[in-house]
Amino acid sequence: MPSGFKTTKDWVRMAIKLDPAKFHARALPLIRKATGANALFVVRAVREQIRGGKFQQNAPLTQAMKGGGRPLNMTGRRLFPAITHQMIDEFTVWVGVKMSNKFYNIAKAIHDGAVIPVTVAMRRLFWVLFQASRGAIKPSELVGRAAQLWRMNKSKVWFPIGTGTSTIVIPPRPFIQQAFTPELKFRVQENWKRAIGTALKT
Repeated sequence: MPSGFKTTKDWVRMAIKLDPAKFHARALPLIRKATGANALFVVRAVREQIRGGKFQQNAPLTQAMKGGGRPLNMTGRRLFPAITHQMIDEFTVWVGVKMSNKFYNIAKAIHDGAVIPVTVAMRRLFWVLFQASRGAIKPSELVGRAAQLWRMNKSKVWFPIGTGTSTIVIPPRPFIQQAFTPELKFRVQENWKRAIGTALKT
């Protein structure tokens, strides 16, 4: 008889452990708990990337309007609390950003980058904001999108779009992709391993 199996009772215990249905019933709650914990690990890691990740610097115009040079400085304040997760099943959890509007996906544009064509309306909008920043128009007279952008920009510095500019390029800042470091992947895997181990020992 192999070492460790000294009685018939030992064989019965092992048979119970190896019973697929019983193991499945024991393991699922433990795996679900581990999956939920892993989701929180990932959410925390993504938020840390937003707060202090290394991304391409803002263009000089953007720095002037934002009053600072750190990427995601203003966007991150709204992006940070929008990072969330949702359990799909015991083995799967969605982690992402619930932050968009009916016209475009804000988070995707920030994460993947985007090329935005400059329209006539956009040129007019920036010209009106420029006039307001130099005192030619009273900020209280701004309406619609102009008023909204004026309130968002704390520095109140605006510039018109140059005649030679046909597109506005948003460089990619993959705050979710960069969060998945080898250390995070190892931590997630170890958490699931512990759940399986506990199910085997129960």
